[in-house]
Amino acid sequence: MNRIAKLADRLVDRLAPQVTADAACIVLNTGPWKCAGLTTSCTGEFQFYIQTRTITYDNCPPKTQRRCSTVC
Repeated sequence: MNRIAKLADRLVDRLAPQVTADAACIVLNTGPWKCAGLTTSCTGEFQFYIQTRTITYDNCPPKTQRRCSTVC
């Protein structure tokens, strides 16, 4: 077996459990966007609102998404 094939096998062995675990996370609910306050970190000179929402999964911990918006 050549070196590239061995390296590929090692990468698959390391990454396969993570891919399987991520694939098992099925989205149950995606919450609405909620206003979390003003920020200047989105563009620098203008003030924007940070909006957040929570995504709930069946057998994985919930994740929070954030985005910048001009409205709240």
